[in-house]
Amino acid sequence: GAPVSVSELANSVIEFMQGDDLLPLPAERVAASADFMPLVGTAYASADMEMVFGFGDANGKLGFVVHNSPVIPAREEDGALCLDFSRIVTGPYRVAMQRLAASEIAPPTIQLDDGGVRLDLERLPEAAPLLADVGQALVGNYQIPDLNAYARIEFDGDVLLARIESNFGPNLLTLKAYSSEVFAWNFTGQLAQLGGSLGVERSNGKVSGLRFNTLRTRHLHFQRIAE
Repeated sequence: GAPVSVSELANSVIEFMQGDDLLPLPAERVAASADFMPLVGTAYASADMEMVFGFGDANGKLGFVVHNSPVIPAREEDGALCLDFSRIVTGPYRVAMQRLAASEIAPPTIQLDDGGVRLDLERLPEAAPLLADVGQALVGNYQIPDLNAYARIEFDGDVLLARIESNFGPNLLTLKAYSSEVFAWNFTGQLAQLGGSLGVERSNGKVSGLRFNTLRTRHLHFQRIAE
């Protein structure tokens, strides 16, 4: 569970045992947040909400945020920002992007290469809507066939919660809004830094279901059920 790259640790062991002369590693240019400052804190989503992708800062390094994951530092390569499969066992991810001056603005759209599949993403609103305005539509009961579980989404004061009950134990998630159709969620307690995103499904204008995604789990379906 340590937040490390197993492949990098393996290379470090080989370097220590064999030395750089026998197995030199290629130089890697880690992207600096200062060179892409307008991107820091932005989030983008595909039209079907199956990919929610953003950028963040990790101690001066620019990183990718995939479905509300912790910030994962990316590297620069030939006018693109990249994150290799060997680093996180998903992807690889590549965004064509030149450096941006602090006075520039983040682009309204980006093209993300996700494991060889090109996705067109649109920037989510810079100012998130009020949770009280857009979260009320989600309040209700849900079943999750993939987990043989049930969930209740409700407000606890100003906080929007998802309470999940299953044979494997309970989970309590906190939700925040990117927009009226895209939300982020996080675990509570010791796993609070981990989370994912969710896309809203509607039928006749009413919320009929939710699709939960994480860095490695996709399309977890919450089906709304009658009160």
